[in-house]
Amino acid sequence: MQFKSFDHAAQEMIRAHNEGRVNHEALEYLILNAPPDLKAMIRAKFHEIFPEIKPAFADADGNLFYDGATIKKAMEMSDEEFEETVSQLPEGCSRSTSDGLFRVN
Repeated sequence: MQFKSFDHAAQEMIRAHNEGRVNHEALEYLILNAPPDLKAMIRAKFHEIFPEIKPAFADADGNLFYDGATIKKAMEMSDEEFEETVSQLPEGCSRSTSDGLFRVN
């Protein structure tokens, strides 16, 4: 689905939520296209809730990578829960690397 704007994607996400489902395309669009100030607010709240989850690595482009084991421990997730959660994220939102680090946009 093509979204005309951030607001359009948000409306589709809300509609899907009200229908008891998740629109993964809208979620990906919202995460990737959130205004910088909104992204900063989300990151700040995330780090307030989970202060132990800190980036383990940043690449040359400034993309942050997080250690999967640290995420699982902080969120009290089993290996299976973590893998299930990661598998449901849109491709552009999370990628596993061969060293166990996960990039989160």
